[in-house]
Amino acid sequence: MAKVSNRARGTETDSAAAELKAAHTEIMDAWFEQWRNQEQSRIDIAFKKARTTEQQRKQFA
Repeated sequence: MAKVSNRARGTETDSAAAELKAAHTEIMDAWFEQWRNQEQSRIDIAFKKARTTEQQRKQFA
């Protein structure tokens, strides 16, 4: 009986861990996307301030 109970608890723990991992992955993906967008904006602003042409900008990319 104890083995069945422990097995059920282990399954619940595995399920909770899987949910936590999925949630963490989703949060980190969203964070990375936001960071990438902010960096792109920062780069765009820097190039506008430097008044570089599109051709010059492509050389940096």
